[in-house]
Amino acid sequence: MKLHPTPWLSLTLSLLGCLPAQPSLAQTTVIVTPEALTATGMRGEAEPAIRTLAIRATEPVTDLQIHTLDLYSRDRDRVFPQALITVPTTISSVEVGTLTTLPVAFNLQAAPSGEFQGSLLLSYGGDQVTVPITVRVKDAWYLPLALLILGVILGTTVSSYSRWGKTTDELTVGIETLRTLVQKDSEIPPSFASGIAVYLADAHLARDVKQLEKSRQSLNAAGEMWGKWFRERPAWLSALQAGKELQSQLAEQLTAVSQAPYLQTIQSNLQTVLDNVANFDNAAALGQTINRFSQQSTQYLRVLQQYRQFQQTLEELNPDALPPSDQETLQDMISRADAWKEILVTLRPSDSGDDPQLQTIGLAIAEAKPVLNTLKQKAEDSVPVDGLREFKPGKGKAAIETSPPSEVAMPQTTVMESPVPALDDTFVFNGIATLIKNPKQRLKLFAIAGYLTTIGFLAGTGFNQLYLENPTFGSSGLRDYFALLAWGFGAEATRSAVTNALRRTDGARD
Repeated sequence: MKLHPTPWLSLTLSLLGCLPAQPSLAQTTVIVTPEALTATGMRGEAEPAIRTLAIRATEPVTDLQIHTLDLYSRDRDRVFPQALITVPTTISSVEVGTLTTLPVAFNLQAAPSGEFQGSLLLSYGGDQVTVPITVRVKDAWYLPLALLILGVILGTTVSSYSRWGKTTDELTVGIETLRTLVQKDSEIPPSFASGIAVYLADAHLARDVKQLEKSRQSLNAAGEMWGKWFRERPAWLSALQAGKELQSQLAEQLTAVSQAPYLQTIQSNLQTVLDNVANFDNAAALGQTINRFSQQSTQYLRVLQQYRQFQQTLEELNPDALPPSDQETLQDMISRADAWKEILVTLRPSDSGDDPQLQTIGLAIAEAKPVLNTLKQKAEDSVPVDGLREFKPGKGKAAIETSPPSEVAMPQTTVMESPVPALDDTFVFNGIATLIKNPKQRLKLFAIAGYLTTIGFLAGTGFNQLYLENPTFGSSGLRDYFALLAWGFGAEATRSAVTNALRRTDGARD
């Protein structure tokens, strides 16, 4: 009889074949603590960074092998070589219930900067354990700190120069340039030269005492005065030449006509104008003033000549040769001549071109002259005219006299003593004043201390942010160093900008 396997038997055998095979022995497990290693240090350190692994096993382990591998950066462009990692290569045995320590030393003296990751491999009895490793290396601190301080110093220097030095140099160049231009111009009037020199002296003094805005204002005033002269230089020279010619004419006229206060006043006023030509807004105004003086002197000389001719005719008449009625007319003419003479003696130039009183006298003489000529024809005896005569002091009722110029009392200048500010009577100040008695040295000391304090705070802040908090400083090469330099430079520039903005705000509030 032939036997056939039943379907149930086939199914049972198939299920038994799918079950996993049970190991004949329990699996040995090696436990490593900590599960990962992290080492951090500075490049170039002589002492290696040592980390310790604790190893224990659930079953006895023999011939535990330790393998080191290269560590790589995240971009895998830099390598922390395995030669810089020192570990025992073999542990002969690990007993159950015992703890075996494994020192791992990282040599950072020749290590590159950056963050490196890799693993440490422990192999035993056909099995293995991997321990992740992370190494962070940064450059030594002294070069980054020096570069950061250099950046702060550069920023402080540039900021200080921009605030004081640049302005001071600009003022110095402007002062010297303008002074050179004035010295090279041989035809500049003394009034302009002295005025510009005063402004330049004020600018120089204000610059030396750090009053830069006041110095700039004085320099601008000097520049405006130079521009006023230089822009209309030919017109100024023409007006000055006309003034000098008028001076010469007045000098000749005063030589020919003695004791003429009117002309003397014009001469004095003209000299004052020529000595202060810089006070005029433009050359046209100076020319108008000189023309007015010329018109006044011409008008006065014309009327004076009329009067002298009229007076000469009166002196040549013989009153006894005239009838009584004509003698009364002659006497009236003499009285009027005396009145004209009094006016000519006391009259002074007006601010306008033509003097109304001179015009009145000229018209009156012109009207009286025909009458006087008629009386002269009636006289039997006449004195031949021998030319114009000068005015003689004491002749007639009113002699033309030149009163000496009155002395102008100069105001007394009172020097106001500025009150000396009281010193701050605090213990700290008294102690500093006792140690450093020279105020200049105290100012210098506190300026240096403030400068160093600024550098210290700014450098410390940047060093903390960019170096201490960056465990892989130097891994980016020059970029990390340039960032330090730029931070130091920009920190002072920012501080200076904020300080100046606050100062402007305070000034606007005041």
